[in-house]
Amino acid sequence: MADLMSGSFSFSDLYKKYEGLKNPLLQVNIDGKELVSKLPLPVESARIKLSLVAANTAELLIGPVYDEEKRKFETDVKSAFALGKIVDISVGYQSSAEKVFRGYV
Repeated sequence: MADLMSGSFSFSDLYKKYEGLKNPLLQVNIDGKELVSKLPLPVESARIKLSLVAANTAELLIGPVYDEEKRKFETDVKSAFALGKIVDISVGYQSSAEKVFRGYV
C-alpha cells in the first residue's frame, strides 16, 4: 500500500508559515462549539493517532472539571461530550491551524 501521508517541507517555509513556531495552538470543536475558548474547558494534553489501516483516534485529557466536594462533573462537560457529537481537532501555531481529526464522541 502506498504511503499517502508522506510529503516534504523545508524548515524555513514552515518557520515562516507558523510565525516562528511559537505559541502552539490546539482547537477542539464539538458540534461546532469551540471547547477551549467558549466553554472554557482546559485541555491538559491531546494525543491524535492517524492511520491508513485502522480507525483514527483522538484522546483528550480535560481538567480539572470534577468537583470533589459535590462529587460530580461540571454540567458543561457532560453535555459537551455526549455520545454521537461530532469532534473536530485542529493543531498548529499562532493563528495557523490545520484540521487533523474529525470523528465522534
